Amino acid sequence: MTDSPFVIELVRKLLVAKLASPQSLKGCSEKQIIEIEQAQGVKLPALYKGFLSTVGLGAGQLLVGSDFRYPDLLSLKKWAQELLVENNQPLKLPEKAFVFYMHQGYQFDYFDTADVRDDPVIFHFYEGESAFKAMEMTFSEFVFQGIEDQRRIRLGI
Repeated sequence: MTDSPFVIELVRKLLVAKLASPQSLKGCSEKQIIEIEQAQGVKLPALYKGFLSTVGLGAGQLLVGSDFRYPDLLSLKKWAQELLVENNQPLKLPEKAFVFYMHQGYQFDYFDTADVRDDPVIFHFYEGESAFKAMEMTFSEFVFQGIEDQRRIRLGI
């Protein structure tokens, strides 16, 4: 686990929202992070590596029902490309795309590692759509929004 402001806030929000306990937070090793980079053919930004080293193996109830942890990260880009083919999409992921999230096999999110920002903007694809949608949020905002959404669901609000 790193002590970056993002990681500190991530852990704080997960614990305050009661979506995780300290014991449920499990990070990837440096070797696993390198394996993820090699599997998707990218060099990951430091902010995302901090995410992986903190919750890449276990994140409590964060994004339950979605694929975003190791070892699924090794296959997400391939699965995303297969989803595009299955939907007869002419769309192609950018060469340096990193698919970090897939939900139920019909939607995925990625960021372009060619974007040199440490907290890159994310893009979304939903089955049946004909384009990638640029989200108006960065990776850290996506994670914090996911925590807030799950907190509200848990509280029934």
